[in-house]
Amino acid sequence: SSGINAEYGERNELTGKEAVEAFMEFYKIPSNQYKMAVSENRATARLSCLQNDDQWFALMFTKGKLGVFLSIISLFGIVLYFVTSADSGSLVIDIMAANGDQNPPRAQRIFWAFSEGAAATALLWAGGNDALIALQTASVMTGLPYAMLMSFVCMALWRGLAMEFGDLNPYGCDFKIGIIDPLTTVDVALWTDFGKQIFIAPYTMARTVSMLGASRASSVAIGVTGTTLLVSWITLLLVELEVQGAFAISWCCYLSFAFLLAAIRCSVRGQWEINGNFVEDFFASMIMYPSSCIQIYTAMEGKDGRSTLMTDPKPSVSNGSEMKSVVKNVLAV
Repeated sequence: SSGINAEYGERNELTGKEAVEAFMEFYKIPSNQYKMAVSENRATARLSCLQNDDQWFALMFTKGKLGVFLSIISLFGIVLYFVTSADSGSLVIDIMAANGDQNPPRAQRIFWAFSEGAAATALLWAGGNDALIALQTASVMTGLPYAMLMSFVCMALWRGLAMEFGDLNPYGCDFKIGIIDPLTTVDVALWTDFGKQIFIAPYTMARTVSMLGASRASSVAIGVTGTTLLVSWITLLLVELEVQGAFAISWCCYLSFAFLLAAIRCSVRGQWEINGNFVEDFFASMIMYPSSCIQIYTAMEGKDGRSTLMTDPKPSVSNGSEMKSVVKNVLAV
């Protein structure tokens, strides 16, 4: 209110409550709530003081005479977006309901379109704006794991295409332990190792760097850096309870930790000519860093940590005498 007094009190010779009321009148702010903040000629708008439903149109009307035209065009674009999205969703649901038929009955597709609309209407009617906010929040929350899944799908597609065109040797060296093996196999020893790596991952990183031939100072630096980043990630997540915005710095620390682990995993792959690339290393380190730690140190310790992506179907001949015996038998026949 002191700023309002300074701006309007001196100009209009108003003080206290009168200055505040003049300020609210100028910006068309209702007295019962501070949500509207649009100038009288609508040339300026304080979007942070507006409700979500009003922000877009307030922004459009700041363009003067083009405001009505831009509002109509934007409404048309929004309707077009929702119609095409609903149409696509109805088609997908209809194909699934028709047991995979790519040309399902049109009447059935219309039924699913109306069902979707009725469900959305019921949610909005029952819960109002709060239900819409909850639905938006749920969609964002489910989008994060889906994005992680899509990352793995993209890398799997890249590997499949690379093997198809001969750019990747499917019989080459690979990590024996998969990224999700601790979650999909019944192996108590692997589970125990996975649990340990949650806490001692920086030590494993330093140990692996040392086995790669780095100096002691470099290994210690890797261990200290990894420990600092990992501890900072957890600590700042807890600090978020008291300091708003600390989570952003926290996740920056975690991504830096994942990048460091990915660089070490990339070096291990280069040492043993294991299939892959740095993008795979980063995704693996970011999503399942304990599994990545298990992979790197088992690969460096011995052959038990390495295998092949696929088993070579070609029969092998161990020595020359066996080959001569096979040729002799064939000639005899």
